[in-house]
Amino acid sequence: MNRSFYSLLVSQTATNLGFALYTMVIVLHLYNETGSTALSATVTFISVISRMISGIFLPSISDRFRLNTLLIFSQAAQLLLLSGLFILFQLQLTSITMIWFFILLFFISFFIGFFSPVKSTIVKAVVPEHSRVKANSLISSVDQTFLFSVWTFGGALLAFLGKQTTLIITMVLLALSVMGLFFIKIERKT
Repeated sequence: MNRSFYSLLVSQTATNLGFALYTMVIVLHLYNETGSTALSATVTFISVISRMISGIFLPSISDRFRLNTLLIFSQAAQLLLLSGLFILFQLQLTSITMIWFFILLFFISFFIGFFSPVKSTIVKAVVPEHSRVKANSLISSVDQTFLFSVWTFGGALLAFLGKQTTLIITMVLLALSVMGLFFIKIERKT
């Protein structure tokens, strides 16, 4: 395995950790402010629908851009949208701010939906064919280990640090993800 592969691994891990944390933050914030479990559950529903739409939309633009450029754009857009979410946390929750929460959630999830399919294509481009099973296995193992950890300890982190600090940690994770993407060099045509 090479530096491009490990850069992709770091980027994916940071993205998935950030996604789990920011989902917890939004669900907790909506539940604390409204007391509604139905409204809090809408976070997951919107996220899944948005990622499905992203998967449908991605093929129409993936041929126009280099893969790592597409991922960098997607991660940078998420970072910008998370900044907007951070600003919304400072405001009182009204119907208007709630609508903005869901709009931002939709677009963050939309851009998250780009990561997995593009990552799979990049793995094919940067890892020799005889090592792809090993590479995909390593990605899956690291990803599941960190996701298990963040879903297990994320609630404690949120309780001790609060929503704003946890959201800042999420933004730092996405910034780390973007930086990792700059080290990916695709030499073979995908």
